[in-house]
Amino acid sequence: MTTFTYDLSATGNDLLVSKVRLAIGDSNEGVGVRPDGSNFSDEEILIALGDAGDNVNIASSIICNWLATAFAQVADLRVGPRSESLSDISKAYKTRADELAGGSATSRMTYSLGVIRKDGYSDDIPSDRVSETGSDYEGSFKYVRPA
Repeated sequence: MTTFTYDLSATGNDLLVSKVRLAIGDSNEGVGVRPDGSNFSDEEILIALGDAGDNVNIASSIICNWLATAFAQVADLRVGPRSESLSDISKAYKTRADELAGGSATSRMTYSLGVIRKDGYSDDIPSDRVSETGSDYEGSFKYVRPA
């Protein structure tokens, strides 16, 4: 039996599932986003969340890729003057998947570190102020100052 949860005031997994549904447009039960009009089950969304480490954007991206694949398998339709380009829907889901993956907090983090060398070859710390590192290397080092 599959379940459908959409409650943005929920907590835990139900809230994560609801946020993914919101991101992919699958928030109305019985009117789903799949080519056949069905919804994703909570269990399927939880699989994506598990693969994404509970990151809603990445899980939503995974599901949008699933949708792109599903819509790519459906032919474009033309009946008289009316046509439906379902392949365009596939492209749109692929674009959305890329946007969600690129905009996730974990995939675009920037780190900045301040580094101070503390060894016998540092330019800014005299070698007699450097404490012992505990290295068991007994060979000799040759320091070559950059030009």
